[in-house]
Amino acid sequence: NKKVVSETKNHLVAAKSGVITHFNISSGERRVSPNTSVYEGDTLVSGVIMVGERFIPIGASGEVYADYWLETEFTIPRKVQYISPSSKEWEIDFQNKHKKEQEQSFQKVDLPNWLSNYVEIKKTQKYTTVTEKISEKQIESFIMPLLHEKVLMSLPPKTIIKKENLLHVTFDDDTVKGKVLFLVNENIAKSYPISQGD
Repeated sequence: NKKVVSETKNHLVAAKSGVITHFNISSGERRVSPNTSVYEGDTLVSGVIMVGERFIPIGASGEVYADYWLETEFTIPRKVQYISPSSKEWEIDFQNKHKKEQEQSFQKVDLPNWLSNYVEIKKTQKYTTVTEKISEKQIESFIMPLLHEKVLMSLPPKTIIKKENLLHVTFDDDTVKGKVLFLVNENIAKSYPISQGD
């Protein structure tokens, strides 16, 4: 596959508002400093540098990371069902060449060849299905980690969540509803073409 390289040179501008934390740029000139608030559309890294009295377009490329707050709402069922590993057990079973193994086998005992054609001894993992009603005590241990993973999966790679604050939560018979505020650190830079007037 040929790599398509764009001929247009770009500035890096803010795709969203935030507070700059750090840079990872390979070309261009910084227009903002760390710990500076920026707003959507602000130029973060200029793709034009001044040499003497001439402006030379070199193009800006790289990443500019910023912190911002992301508010999210959630609604989940009050009763949740999940599969949990229960125990590992040793089993002695007659060999059946046509039977497919249904359970996860962790460990097998090596038997002599004449015996292994007829019998197998193995350790398997058993699972149980658990239904649980979410209580207020489980907000920190159950709900928050789930929301953390869900939000992180929806964000671009290399993004981290630094902090989370539960704003409010309500319980009724069937559902749990609430709002959470996440402090996110993300690359907010996006390319913006250099115009002839720059």
